[in-house]
Amino acid sequence: FFVRSTSQGLGIAATGIPIREGDNLVLVDREFPANLRPWMPLGRRGVELRRVRQRDGRVRIDDLRAAMDARTRVLSISFVQFLSGFRVDPAAVAGLCREHDALFILDAIQGLGAFPLDVEAAGVDFLAADAHKWMLGPEGVGLGYASPRALERIQPALEGWLAVER
Repeated sequence: FFVRSTSQGLGIAATGIPIREGDNLVLVDREFPANLRPWMPLGRRGVELRRVRQRDGRVRIDDLRAAMDARTRVLSISFVQFLSGFRVDPAAVAGLCREHDALFILDAIQGLGAFPLDVEAAGVDFLAADAHKWMLGPEGVGLGYASPRALERIQPALEGWLAVER
């Protein structure tokens, strides 16, 4: 699907995932604000926002694992960290998410187009990215991806006339 920005794409996920008070979602500290701000309103509704600390500019898979439990509904992370350039292994993160039945959300703007990414093979549930960086597209155009698993769970907060089959 097409979006105006990474923020809009991540907002679709953040406002459409059925997550309740007492649930939690896992984020990474020092992320670009586009992958933090859409999730913050959930914290005001009683959802615990767990931030995993980067160590030496890296996100360690064991630190992500330690932050997750049976109440984790989402793990949202950047494909490439904007401050350090560290690139996560999407397949490893997807494996963690499957262990906890959590959705894996990927902010891909910093790496999509520069690095190969097969979202289906990697197990990404939801992806959002702008086209103006490594995709060499214009500002104001972005893209998204939602796996069948994500489509079963995400209930868009806004729908238009093209959202119906007939």
